Amino acid sequence: MPLNFVTQPKFARNLVLSTSQQAAWNTALGTTYLTQAQRFDGSAILELVSTRRSDIAAAGKQTAFATNGQVTMWDTKFSGFKAEVSPWLAGWLFAMLMGKDTVTGSGSPYTHTMTFDESTRTAIPTTIYVEDTTAIAQTVPDMCVNDVTLTINDLGAIMAEMSMIGTGRVVAGSMTQPSLPTEATSSDRTQWRRSGRWARAPRSPGG
Repeated sequence: MPLNFVTQPKFARNLVLSTSQQAAWNTALGTTYLTQAQRFDGSAILELVSTRRSDIAAAGKQTAFATNGQVTMWDTKFSGFKAEVSPWLAGWLFAMLMGKDTVTGSGSPYTHTMTFDESTRTAIPTTIYVEDTTAIAQTVPDMCVNDVTLTINDLGAIMAEMSMIGTGRVVAGSMTQPSLPTEATSSDRTQWRRSGRWARAPRSPGG
């Protein structure tokens, strides 16, 4: 049986992150702010999830099936992200998750102290770009980091896992992608000495 589906290697997928947060929810960052091409294992999934209501449980309609229904809400989810931790990615993950970055030092390398921003219960919105194929490419605004997990093995790079949630906004269309950054050295990737899990459970997109 012929199938209208063409497979492709997962290494052909692309992900671009932004170093900036949005000025507000429902205010997408332009493509000029999408500057960080990110390596990842290729299995991350972008989902557009709908919530519906219907009269399927109602009596009086002379059928067991729904006779009307509407979409009441859209959500976006970006899950399954896994990548080797680079200095840039470590900073981005915790800055976007925790919200407050105190920088000290008179010159590079600076010291960044990350803490949760408890002055607001609204998560930090940013915009990402996900390209599954040359024909399926989407800019996704209003996304926030929901949780981060670090795994430290006896040998090799520290691994980061991350998921994001959003408000359901998706803009179809491809963009000119930035160049992939130079891979960090092994010593840059093994500075962390403690693994753990951080989550922004009390917060949700938009408040």
